[in-house]
Amino acid sequence: APAGSTFNDITFDSNQKAYISSNNGKIFIVSYANTPYTTLSTVVVGNLVLGPIAFLNSANLLLSGTALGIGFIFDGPRFDIAGLFITSSASSEAFESILTDETHNTTFWITSSTVSGTGGFVYRLDPSDLFNPFGQLQLTTNLGPSIIDISQLALWVSDTSLIQIHKTIITNCSEYTTCDSCVGPNAADPSFCGLCSDFKCRNDVSGCSLFSKTTPCPSITSLYPGSGNIKGGTSVVIFGSTFPSSLPIVCYFGNKTANARLLNTTAIQCSSPSNVASSV
Repeated sequence: APAGSTFNDITFDSNQKAYISSNNGKIFIVSYANTPYTTLSTVVVGNLVLGPIAFLNSANLLLSGTALGIGFIFDGPRFDIAGLFITSSASSEAFESILTDETHNTTFWITSSTVSGTGGFVYRLDPSDLFNPFGQLQLTTNLGPSIIDISQLALWVSDTSLIQIHKTIITNCSEYTTCDSCVGPNAADPSFCGLCSDFKCRNDVSGCSLFSKTTPCPSITSLYPGSGNIKGGTSVVIFGSTFPSSLPIVCYFGNKTANARLLNTTAIQCSSPSNVASSV
């Protein structure tokens, strides 16, 4: 390292170049195609301590984070600063890791608290929009080294004392098409996912109004009456729990539908259409 510089992290591209972050706000670009290795150029970011660094080949972007909760996004070929990612409490967070999972089109920024020393954050971003997180998880311990395990669809994060290892599922919330898979007892991604007012599974910072992350999913327990005239016009009341008030509700009678009216969160009323005998 040049005088006054300490190397903090390193990443590589497909052209036998290494990108090295340092404690004095510089990124050193080194060719290792031949020995001795040669420094091709130096990118001066500013008077900042640069920590983790990662190169996104698919997006042609270079990412680096600082001890002040600021993530730099560089245009790879020109090394212009293309944008910044500011953490939720920038001055009290330090970047520990930047991980990329191109299989699931996801990037993770891992930070730890630098003030209280009692917690850290995992930010989840889409590489096409690295400025805005679509998932955020807070852990109660300072975070350390992290890895992605694609085979288990998991992000493993250690704390700084290496006493605990935290596992977080990294699938996207939109993949869960039912309430149970989104927020039910066996939800696959409970740390990030919630059910929005449109009854779609979203992440917890996606800008939608969350219907629930913990409330039980709607369920049907009974209906009355149990039968009616096939000519239609029978008033049917469906009983259950946690019926949503923010969405249109439809009753199905076989392959026919009828508009429903929400009486309260535990009861729905609808009138049967004319039909052949079938179940509701």
